[in-house]
Amino acid sequence: MTDLLQIDGARLWRSLMDMAQIGATEKGGVRRLALSEEDRRGRDLFRAVVPRSGHDGIGR
Repeated sequence: MTDLLQIDGARLWRSLMDMAQIGATEKGGVRRLALSEEDRRGRDLFRAVVPRSGHDGIGR
C-alpha cells in the first residue's frame, strides 16, 4: 500500500513566496533569465529546500 503524501500548506506557500522574491518585477511578475544571478539564486534556494522535503537532488 502506498502512503499518502502529507503537504504542509503553510510551508509550501512560504517556499513559493521566497522563490517569487528572486527576480521579482514591479508588476508582480518574475524574471530569472538562464545563467543570471537571479537564476543562480533560485537554483540555490531550490537545492536548499529539496533535502528538507526528503527528495533527491533533482526533486524525485
